[in-house]
Amino acid sequence: NIISSTSIAKKVTQCLEELFPEPPPPSRGRTRTTSTSGPAPKKTKPQIIITLTAKSVSAPKAITICEILKRRIAERGLYWYQYCALEEVLEEVKPKQEKTPSRLLQQSHSARSLKRQVESKPTVDEEDPFGPLSPPPKRAQDEPPVKRVMPVLTIYLSTQRIDDYKELHG
Repeated sequence: NIISSTSIAKKVTQCLEELFPEPPPPSRGRTRTTSTSGPAPKKTKPQIIITLTAKSVSAPKAITICEILKRRIAERGLYWYQYCALEEVLEEVKPKQEKTPSRLLQQSHSARSLKRQVESKPTVDEEDPFGPLSPPPKRAQDEPPVKRVMPVLTIYLSTQRIDDYKELHG
């Protein structure tokens, strides 16, 4: 899962370790050998698939990680296979507080009055500090959450062909 704070270098290293795990070190103790009458069984390489998933904001980072991985795989003389899927996810989005002209005017008035209070010397005829306040502005918390459809990019990368993914994602 790729988010905006994901480190590209760390994610590339993590993916390469998944694609090319180091073989276990040879044992130093006594080993028993057995002979078989037939040829040694052919070891099949397990199919490893790297899946990078990112929402619309982080999609360029996922693409960068994928491109670096493809270069590193090619440096080892291997082929790579890439399959992409673009999906949609319904997600709640918190509404932003809009800067309306009245809100901007209110902010500038409060800034000016604060500046005047700092600059002026206290007098006996000041307003009562415990007087009634104006009602607070409507908060974004009071508004119902907005739901939006967010695009999600999923990239599948492997060193082996995956026929099922080819049919689904091209």
